[in-house]
Amino acid sequence: MRQEQINVARYLDIVNLINRNDLSTRGKVEEYITGKEDELADFLTARGKIDNRRRRATTVAEKDECSRKRKTMTEEIRKIRHEINLAKGIFPIIENLKEKLKIEMETEERLLLEKGTKNKEKFRRKEEKER
Repeated sequence: MRQEQINVARYLDIVNLINRNDLSTRGKVEEYITGKEDELADFLTARGKIDNRRRRATTVAEKDECSRKRKTMTEEIRKIRHEINLAKGIFPIIENLKEKLKIEMETEERLLLEKGTKNKEKFRRKEEKER
């Protein structure tokens, strides 16, 4: 049960990421990932500079200031890495959903053929509305 909750939460995070950033095509997702990786590299460089400054600091106040900056920088890095991982997880989920949708459509078609034309007409109307 716990694993299912984690999977649902991850799925919702991915859906929110797609909606927030308009990631409707593969190209947009790849562009988004590239942009985030560049942003991550910039943050890592900045954090390295803060580490060097903290190491060379002579007073406690300077060290505390650098530590505070490093902590906020690390939080941002964590968020960016999380978004990159979510974006990289979009494609396997889409393929899985396509397979499940195909199976579901085949099952519905088979049931419609068994029940007759009356239900088939309802199915066609429903399908036209979805388009």
